[in-house]
Amino acid sequence: ISTLGRVFRHTGNQWKQITGATGSDIAIGGDGSVVIADASGTLSKLNDAMTRFDRISGQGLLVAVAPDGIPWTIRSDQLVQRCASSPCEIFAQKAKSIAIGPDGSVYVVSDKDLLMRLDTDTKTFDVVRTPGHTPQSVAVGPNGYPWVVATDTLALASKFFERDELTDRIVAASTVGDTTGSGNTAAVVDVSSNTAFTFSKNISFDTFATNLNTIEEFAVGQNDDVYVYGQPQNQGAKQFLKFNSTTEKFEEVSLSFNQNLQNIDVASDGTIWTTQNGSVYQLSSTGSVRRTYSVTSGSIGSLSIGADGTVYVVISQKLYQLKPGTNAFTKFSNDDVSKVAIGRAGDVWIADSNNNVQQFTGTKFENRPRGQSVSAEDVGAGTDGSIYITSWSGSQYVLKKWNATNNSFDTVKNTNANKVDVVSDGRPWIANTSSSTDVKRAED
Repeated sequence: ISTLGRVFRHTGNQWKQITGATGSDIAIGGDGSVVIADASGTLSKLNDAMTRFDRISGQGLLVAVAPDGIPWTIRSDQLVQRCASSPCEIFAQKAKSIAIGPDGSVYVVSDKDLLMRLDTDTKTFDVVRTPGHTPQSVAVGPNGYPWVVATDTLALASKFFERDELTDRIVAASTVGDTTGSGNTAAVVDVSSNTAFTFSKNISFDTFATNLNTIEEFAVGQNDDVYVYGQPQNQGAKQFLKFNSTTEKFEEVSLSFNQNLQNIDVASDGTIWTTQNGSVYQLSSTGSVRRTYSVTSGSIGSLSIGADGTVYVVISQKLYQLKPGTNAFTKFSNDDVSKVAIGRAGDVWIADSNNNVQQFTGTKFENRPRGQSVSAEDVGAGTDGSIYITSWSGSQYVLKKWNATNNSFDTVKNTNANKVDVVSDGRPWIANTSSSTDVKRAED
């Protein structure tokens, strides 16, 4: 990975860029699996044709790969985790470097600058002494022997191993091409640096008129189409509008559904989900009722659909879910919730009953940033892992993006918004309905 975040592989005689791929850290498993992590903590794996990286479940800023292809990561809070499934398995160990040997041995340099090895119980890490030296990073060679770089910049080997190096200089001298590359760039960060990457640049937006008098509902569907619903300027019947990406205009979609739409979202198959009078409706793209779900009594406050088709809904400030292939909504948790948004690989973000932003850790909801209370008017989540919120600053609504590296929400300086949702490439769509009914899209 270059300093610009571009990814290259060596073919034996030249450097070849993996077009469109950007990352911050990279690792290769004993089975040949190549995994990268980007500055937001998203993981991607090289496909068999070695032409692109595909997103995989899991999260972390630093990555290592076991011989079975399973990624291990270090999160932004420095906790070690194993990402065999979603959510990842979290270990009670903080670290700033991680490596896995071809024999499967897992080594870390802890947040206390200690070299540690995963015990045979696969639950705890034991200290490996490095007398006279303070480890900074670790790699693992054949037979599980660690090598470390110390804080005094010395490379320390626990054991040398045989390797024919006669052709190395020939390969290096004959290699053509460079690692400048072209196209997208990305931040390259280190988990031990709390300020390596700060989201502070302005975002340019394109503006599109809806010609509505009010916007009541605003959503990006799982198919990346953008929808708004509200009162037209002539005060006639409320209109359901869809953005036409060819004409770049919002166009009315005629629906046969004869009730108002509330808490809308659109699934990947184009079906429209909405709530009304204590029920959740699944509508066809033309508004005919496909199915009505009766839910527990109470007011319905928010609805969001995950990439796997799971439908989440907030009823009387409790979160419920309808998993694909099931027929009833079941309670997700007993936490108080006002809004819900579903990101990459079922990553659940909410605003609680006090409008504080929280993320589900796999066992509980936790404030983001942890230990702080950040209030949100709206929460938008992209399937690429991007999280945006809108928040009242005291005088106006502002747009903020979650920065997993710095564990903070960073303000987008040049725009105002009270509604936000995110398309799959991470670009936010926003509206500031307190002052306008225009909708804005972040530029490429």
